[in-house]
Amino acid sequence: LRAARLVAEQGAATVQARAEEILGWLSCDPADRAANWAEWTGAFLTRTGEPRAASGLVNAKLAKAHDGLAEPFLAEQRRVVEIEDRLRALRVAALSAALVTLAAPVARAYAAHKEGAGLLDYDDLIGRTAALLVDPGAAWVLYKLDGGLDHLLLDEVQDTAPAQWRIAGALTEEFFAGAGAREGEMARSVFAVGDRKQSIYSFQGADPDAFELWRDILRRRVGAAGLAWEDVALRVSFRSTAPVLALVDQVFADPLAAAGVTATGVTATGEMSHLPDRTGHAGSVELWPLAPLPPQEEPEPWVVPEANRGLVSAPSFHTASGVLYIAAAWRCGRLRWPLILLTLAMLLATPIEGTRWRRGSRGRPAAA
Repeated sequence: LRAARLVAEQGAATVQARAEEILGWLSCDPADRAANWAEWTGAFLTRTGEPRAASGLVNAKLAKAHDGLAEPFLAEQRRVVEIEDRLRALRVAALSAALVTLAAPVARAYAAHKEGAGLLDYDDLIGRTAALLVDPGAAWVLYKLDGGLDHLLLDEVQDTAPAQWRIAGALTEEFFAGAGAREGEMARSVFAVGDRKQSIYSFQGADPDAFELWRDILRRRVGAAGLAWEDVALRVSFRSTAPVLALVDQVFADPLAAAGVTATGVTATGEMSHLPDRTGHAGSVELWPLAPLPPQEEPEPWVVPEANRGLVSAPSFHTASGVLYIAAAWRCGRLRWPLILLTLAMLLATPIEGTRWRRGSRGRPAAA
């Protein structure tokens, strides 16, 4: 309180006004303080919720004249940040509880329907298989399976979920252990191939990091058995030409961009590098600006929008389809321009996602 009064009396204009807000809030009774908590947090945090710099609470000249003057403000700022974190956690908990209230009856009804109809969905198949293979009472299942397995091939492992990896781990657990290694017979092996840049099924539980985790687990198993392990980097592209691959490598040369799509072990240092199989083939890259969004009306409260409101450019399918049609028409000789004009007419006549059409004053369609 004394520090706030000193800043209100001697501080620069900006911090002086802020100190007066602090004193005004402190003069309120507890009920009013609670009701105006946002004003208190606004004195210590920016509009984005970030802590204000010390100079935003006590100007440099005043802080230099009064050593330690900023410390009470900074201590309260830390307390406010902690309280705001807790309030956010409470809001998330309340929303989660509301979601469970809505979702639990649906989940129970869905489970009852499956049980009554004798059905299993995709998640059931994975979960029950994983549970079966790790159940100590089902060791005979693994014994039977182990006797008929010599090689396990895993494809598209960037889209393999942890539960699926547990199945693969259980099936190969005896591959490289004791008699399971089958000395003197055909060597048992595991081959897994994947590209974490192509992982697009996270909504189904895909986890590229599980690829790295299980590669380490299998590497240790193979090493413990004294057998050979190989990490093979698939760097040769059979689809794209050198200019396209060079652009991709340049984009992801930035560590911030590369962090989401590469990992140490993909190459010696984790960098992305591609080599073209189509050596000498022509290729080019064109960078186009984003297609602008069509005008959008704000939906009425509680009305579900007709299209994704988070788009920053025109829907990609509409734009991409037009590009593909025009590119194909360009190769059609005499029919090139008629087909291009027809394509443009179809695109203009087709409502873009998020755009509703109404009749103009003379019966012509007009975007709304």
